[in-house]
Amino acid sequence: MTYIRELLDRCDTRIELSFVRHRPTGTVHVVTPADPDVEPEFTAAEALSVEQAVVAYINLARSLVAPTLCGYDPQVWLDDSGPDEIVETFADGDLCSSCHRALGPHAHRAFEHPQPLQLATAEQP
Repeated sequence: MTYIRELLDRCDTRIELSFVRHRPTGTVHVVTPADPDVEPEFTAAEALSVEQAVVAYINLARSLVAPTLCGYDPQVWLDDSGPDEIVETFADGDLCSSCHRALGPHAHRAFEHPQPLQLATAEQP
């Protein structure tokens, strides 16, 4: 069993899957979820030197989107001009098959999102 399957077995209802679309291909990947039982380490900003603060900011920017289940390392830029974008709505056919397989028995979770047609219909008066 993989780490992701073990994590979802243990914390399924507490984990909301996130998705990122690779703009050039249109492929949507599943972002590797964080373990909700692990507390991240934080250091007060006042305790950091300027150099440490710069490194912390760079690391934060890199960690906004974790690698995907298939191993792709998305590049989501803060100004939204990068090759990848965070998405909530996409067609099922755009989902990366490797990310889908990595979910194993939790694969149905990748399809619990609004479809483009559902969103357009919901927005109409």
